[in-house]
Amino acid sequence: MENKRVEMTKGMESKIKDMETALQAIQAKFVELEDVKGSGAEAVAGLQAKKAQIQEEMQLATDLGEAELLLQQVEDIERKEGLQTAINNGQAVRKAGEMDELFKAFFAVHAGARTIFNVLDKEYVETMSIRSVDEDTAKVEGYACKLNTSFGVANSLLIDAGLVPQGAKFYGKVHLGQSILVSKGGALKREMVQLQRRLSI
Repeated sequence: MENKRVEMTKGMESKIKDMETALQAIQAKFVELEDVKGSGAEAVAGLQAKKAQIQEEMQLATDLGEAELLLQQVEDIERKEGLQTAINNGQAVRKAGEMDELFKAFFAVHAGARTIFNVLDKEYVETMSIRSVDEDTAKVEGYACKLNTSFGVANSLLIDAGLVPQGAKFYGKVHLGQSILVSKGGALKREMVQLQRRLSI
């Protein structure tokens, strides 16, 4: 029985490592997305500033030839601005598509980890003793915390990346408002503490 528990614990820890690795990949891709958006916005802002400067010079132009040359420069900058915006959008869409695949991988691993957690929690509750209650509940609650926190971070990144709107209920087949995991060991621990008091152990 102890071997089963040890094997299940190893399986849970392996799933949590896989989940954390998948979440780190999402976070890295999100940083790339933000960098792409930032550098693209910077390029557009630079073009807009240059256009504003030329438009000011055009208002001060004293002859038609100079004004036409400046107008041509403004039109050229507007064309470049449109192209830069299209490039920015294309890069953002590509990065979002890459993130979509990473999110699917994360949620698949997370779902597997949830399943293992529920089985592991049941096993710990069934095999818990007064001697091991503190250690066992701390371990299982730690797993629940990691699963819940990772899911919350992924959910926030989904919204920040623009893949789902705030308040969305689903991402593909994943329910984004799923209940948090809570170990049943906490309730058993309270019962054991009461038993210890009654027995004066």
